[in-house]
Amino acid sequence: MADTRWLAWGGAPLIQLVFVRGAWAAPDAIQIGVETALWVAMAVIQRRFAPKGSIWASAAWPAVLLVAMIALRVLDPLFWGVPVVIAAVLFIRVLDDVLAKLPMLDVPLVLLAGFVARYLALVQAPVLMPQVEILAPFQLPSPTATSELRPVVWISVDTLRADASMPAHEHIASKGQAWDAAMSTSSWTVPALGSMHTGLWPRDHGAVRGNTGFGALQVSTVAQELSDVGYTTAAFVANPFASSSLGFARGFGTWLHPDENAPHLFALTGRPAGPGPRDAARVVEHALDWLDEQPDTGWFLWVHLMDPHLPYDHALPDHVQAHDDDLPRAFREGRVEVSEPEREALRAAYAVEVAHADLHVRRLVDELERRRVFETGLVVSTSDHGEEFWEHGGFEHGHAHVPQVVDVKLAIAGAGIPHADRQDLASLADVAATTRAFAELPVFSGDNVGFDLREPIPEARIALTEGNLYGEDISSARRGPDRWQTGEAMPAHVQQLVEHEGVDLVGGSVNEDALRELGYME
Repeated sequence: MADTRWLAWGGAPLIQLVFVRGAWAAPDAIQIGVETALWVAMAVIQRRFAPKGSIWASAAWPAVLLVAMIALRVLDPLFWGVPVVIAAVLFIRVLDDVLAKLPMLDVPLVLLAGFVARYLALVQAPVLMPQVEILAPFQLPSPTATSELRPVVWISVDTLRADASMPAHEHIASKGQAWDAAMSTSSWTVPALGSMHTGLWPRDHGAVRGNTGFGALQVSTVAQELSDVGYTTAAFVANPFASSSLGFARGFGTWLHPDENAPHLFALTGRPAGPGPRDAARVVEHALDWLDEQPDTGWFLWVHLMDPHLPYDHALPDHVQAHDDDLPRAFREGRVEVSEPEREALRAAYAVEVAHADLHVRRLVDELERRRVFETGLVVSTSDHGEEFWEHGGFEHGHAHVPQVVDVKLAIAGAGIPHADRQDLASLADVAATTRAFAELPVFSGDNVGFDLREPIPEARIALTEGNLYGEDISSARRGPDRWQTGEAMPAHVQQLVEHEGVDLVGGSVNEDALRELGYME
């Protein structure tokens, strides 16, 4: 038993290291070394000091300790500490009797304990599909690009207002063409990103809010089409709404998402230190690591940052801290009045978050410049929607089709795209058409959608915005400077376009715990 006991102690840190691959944040060498050294030290202590035949000499200790330590980390130690210790001792007694008859069982026992410990951590993280994520380290790594296809990069910053100052975006715009107020296709994330990935209005792609939940994308995405013609694809996404269950992961060979890929939790030294999983620093770092493994051609990269979205983790002032988690919902329900000084503080905090995202977008842009992607490929910079700060009496987004919410920054740069400040009306849905045309894929168009942004957009173009996350589910339209929304008088041909019926909802799941953190759900 002594020899297999050593294997069990050594297997405990090794099985944890298996789960580092595919995790959102990997520990550094020091943390790995400390974790391993602690397990070795416990093995030495048991070997030298545990009385033979006693419970302390049991070979089941590595497995039980692994699960017990993870349980104490993910639960409240003060409340659960004593029950967990009692359960551990009882398990040791039962397992010790089994191991006395089957001494080689201690090694597979540690392997099983590693799976149980990882599952506990994933459930508590929480991730959307822990049963899928637990198998991620055992999947084959995504291949590196091998084709000569021109690279494509999408950079989207969640909740970025059209009038927000973001130098990294302006730098991209200076290398190509930009719209100061392009039209998003919705006031909230899911329908807007759905249009960006499909080139369709929300009613046609299906990723919308329904009476009983959220709809998933029902049509082909740009990532799928690029993958089919040989592109290596990767997405690094920080918004819980942009989930694989709603169809956004389709076509991406590499998909890294903080609500689906939780950082590994070591039993003794905990989670890796550093920025949080939705922090732009973490998201961009993963994207840069992926780029390091790619050649200069043959890949499609999407990076979606979350920092300008509440709860403003980097810069929420003290005098509005009390409203942090509950503020959006409390304001919508009329339970809180936000004073003008508090409003100014929130605007300032938002600006700090935009600056934080900008810092890390610039890191990505610098790498794209080093790789000459602006000369050889296509780079898109935009947002899913903006944010209202009481300009029309409302706060946040998802509630109205006011310009502060539905207008977004949009810039394209790359091979053959001259510099120009565009005055025509672009839509977020045009990103898909532009990418398809750039990659020489079929581009479908109709109902004022599907324009290649490298070409002039017709003056008569009508851009649509559909749906709200909260309240009345309205639609709106824009042609040049003119805007209309349902309930208002609008030309007959605009009315006909707005009233077009959409597809039936096909439901998908979302990480409700993560959405509660962001103030979306009760």
